[in-house]
Amino acid sequence: MRYIRKNDILLAIILLFAGLGMFLIFSLSNKPGGYVNISVDGYTCKTLPVNKDAVIRIPETGEDYNVIEIKDGKVYVSYADCPDKICVKHKPISEVGQTIICLPHKLAVSVSGHNAGKEMTDGTTY
Repeated sequence: MRYIRKNDILLAIILLFAGLGMFLIFSLSNKPGGYVNISVDGYTCKTLPVNKDAVIRIPETGEDYNVIEIKDGKVYVSYADCPDKICVKHKPISEVGQTIICLPHKLAVSVSGHNAGKEMTDGTTY
C-alpha cells in the first residue's frame, strides 16, 4: 500500500501554483484586436476594423462561400456551405492572435492589432 508523503503534497502544491500562474499570465496578456484579416488560399482579400459592424460574403459571387460577421467587436462565421461547418461552430474571436479556419474553402479569419493590408478588398482574385 502506498502512502502520501510530505514531498508528494509539496509537489502537488507547486504544480497547482505553477498552473495558476501560467493561466494568469496568458489571460492578462490578451489584447483586444483592431483589425480582422480575411485570407483565402493564403492571400489577404479583406482587412476591416473590428469596431465597425459588417457582413462579408467570401467570395462575393459563386459557389462555395462563407459569410463572416463583425458585430459588437467580435468576429464569427455565420454561414458556410462546407460539409463539416466547423468554422460556423467556432466561438467568436476578438483578441489579437485568434483565428477561425475553414479548411474546405481555404479561408482564414484572424484578428490583429494593426492594419496588415488595405482597408477593403485588394483586388486579389480567388
